[in-house]
Amino acid sequence: MRQASLEQIKVLLASGPESSNLSGLEAIRNFIGELTVRLGLIELRDQILANSVTAKQAHQRETGLRQWVKAKVNKLDLGSYGTVTTRDFHQVARQMSADVLRLLKGERS
Repeated sequence: MRQASLEQIKVLLASGPESSNLSGLEAIRNFIGELTVRLGLIELRDQILANSVTAKQAHQRETGLRQWVKAKVNKLDLGSYGTVTTRDFHQVARQMSADVLRLLKGERS
């Protein structure tokens, strides 16, 4: 969770086009996506430690995982979450996490 948070903070503090138009909901979506990838990387690391994948295969799988999660997370309709206040942030993040899990399982939200 810490690594996913740090990645999102880097994006938010960067002074590029990626961060300048980023809404609060998009930031939450990006965080949830990065957190999902980080969880997948735990499994990939276990495969590397078990010598069941090569370094090249691991890199390919990580790239594929990132693309797949990004595609799934981008399907979230941010409008369905409404306006997010600081007070509601954790509830929206929880709901968005549940929606991402449904998408990853192939269910419709």
